[in-house]
Amino acid sequence: MRVRCPVALVTALVALLFVPSRLEAACASSVPMTHGVETFFTCMNVNPVAAFAYQQSDPAGVNTGGVRISCEARDDDSCFGMSGVAADGRVTIEADWGRQGVLGCPISSSGPQRVIIALASTWGRFGQGLIVSLGGAAPSLGYAVKAAHPFDPTTNTIQPLRCDQTVTGEGIPGQISLQFSPPIVHTDCDIGTVGDYLPACGEAFLPTLSLGSVYTLVQPCADPIDIRKRGWTNTGVVPDATGLARINVTFPPTGLCRSIGSTTIIDGVESEAITGYVFDVDCADRDGDDSFTCARDCDGLLCKVDCDDTNPAVNREAPELCNGIDDNCDGRIDEEADADGDGVGDCRDNCPRVVNPNQADTDGDLLGDACDNCPTIVNPDQNLCVCAFCGARDITIDFSSEVGKGSGTVSWSTGAEVGFLGFNIVMLDNQGARAQLNRVTIPCEECVTGAGHLYTYVIPKHKNGRNIFIEIVRRDGSTQLFGPAQRL
Repeated sequence: MRVRCPVALVTALVALLFVPSRLEAACASSVPMTHGVETFFTCMNVNPVAAFAYQQSDPAGVNTGGVRISCEARDDDSCFGMSGVAADGRVTIEADWGRQGVLGCPISSSGPQRVIIALASTWGRFGQGLIVSLGGAAPSLGYAVKAAHPFDPTTNTIQPLRCDQTVTGEGIPGQISLQFSPPIVHTDCDIGTVGDYLPACGEAFLPTLSLGSVYTLVQPCADPIDIRKRGWTNTGVVPDATGLARINVTFPPTGLCRSIGSTTIIDGVESEAITGYVFDVDCADRDGDDSFTCARDCDGLLCKVDCDDTNPAVNREAPELCNGIDDNCDGRIDEEADADGDGVGDCRDNCPRVVNPNQADTDGDLLGDACDNCPTIVNPDQNLCVCAFCGARDITIDFSSEVGKGSGTVSWSTGAEVGFLGFNIVMLDNQGARAQLNRVTIPCEECVTGAGHLYTYVIPKHKNGRNIFIEIVRRDGSTQLFGPAQRL
């Protein structure tokens, strides 16, 4: 039995996912298929990520064609979600079935039809991918990609989906060996997803998966990869029961590179997209670093493995840097010490000194909630004043002081003492002239901790307590007035 989603989440989904169509296309009106601004896929995107979507029951007749639907950075007006910047590991789907260039429309007289989104990325001899299936059962939301994301109703947060390894490859002269795994299928019917709290699924969808045929694509090395299988050549090879496949090849001509991948059989239907591929695993040394893309003997010489033969700084003997790249070609990225022991290396840990294996980052400022002093407000520089009051308040003056003789006791409190040096009590006359009533700056009590504090200070005889202000002196030399004081 499905439970009702909080009204706030439904409202947010409708507002954030609807993108009006700007061009005429197969669907008469806009049918958005987007992440929105809150969620994203976590996939390696040092190289461009390819994505393709199609209708499960009519893959050849209804699909996104050559239209770009994956976004890796907010680099143009079609990428408005959490895709961030290039090579940061964030990828979003931003598409519309009403866009020009899309083939067919998944909305028919019988209602929305289930669609499949395939996404694939590669880095050298390693490939990643995922598949997302959406039913579109909530027409007002279109095809909400976030419906397939995990949802925590206690915190009202939606978690990203992670790409998984789909293929590895290595070569010897004339042959390439590959080890395939079907990508995980995430659906809006999965328990614990956003779709589990919205009428986004409509029917049970628990697909059975198997590996499809192996395909190759030879094209200029710098060209982007299009994962539509119609542009690839079927080798006739199908991976065995363990996912292993061996392909006999001839080294491509200079300037051309080979990609090898496979499709996935989803409920008996071969995907219209290559769901996992590797790029340029032929035995060669294109970047001249004396390291080869093959993993075994090469023309009688012992080859040094090179997982990126276009970059001489990447090879088996290179140092591993914290840059999101497998610099030393050992199959791991940014491996290093793990100071807090949470299983996430310090280089990639958004709280390297605080245990947080889930890497939760509610406000998306790349600092984990476990160590973020404002976990719900973006402040990557950890300026506490973004979410806390960094000034003086509750300023009063009281003439019933035991000191007597017209003296007054000035009181005030602070919020967060961030960047404070101390305080002055000043009086401003009608012309704005300033008179300081304390001889030396009153030191702050919580400058180190950053907490708040309650202060009292006795000033000499003062007629009426008007025009008394607290002046905060900051470490950078700036000052700020708060007040005036209220007479008790």
